[in-house]
Amino acid sequence: MPTTTTPSTSTDRIEKQVTYDVPRSRVWRALTDVAQFNKWFGVTLTSPFATGAEVSGKFSHPKYERFTMTIWIETMEPLEEVAGGTRLTIVESGFDAIPESRRAKAFSMNSNGWNTQIENIRKFLAA
Repeated sequence: MPTTTTPSTSTDRIEKQVTYDVPRSRVWRALTDVAQFNKWFGVTLTSPFATGAEVSGKFSHPKYERFTMTIWIETMEPLEEVAGGTRLTIVESGFDAIPESRRAKAFSMNSNGWNTQIENIRKFLAA
């Protein structure tokens, strides 16, 4: 599956794009069905995803299981069909609200984390 990521140039926002060579409906289910999302992302969320929802759960990886992840879903937009598959755009924002002394590290760690998750979903979709 070809993967292309585009790092953001903003200090407040990470934005990456990736193209997977699978149908849009398959990628959409992997992103929006909580059970499928849990498998590739490595969390144990129980609430369904919906625009405006706040969803929390523990990480399932032993190294991180003491941490809780909380996400606030602002929008859920249709995926883009492109030549060769489906384009997924990942956006995470809010880094300017982190104290300046921790902001660069948080941005770097999360950007690298999204690179890992891009690979995790690729493997999940290929299975």
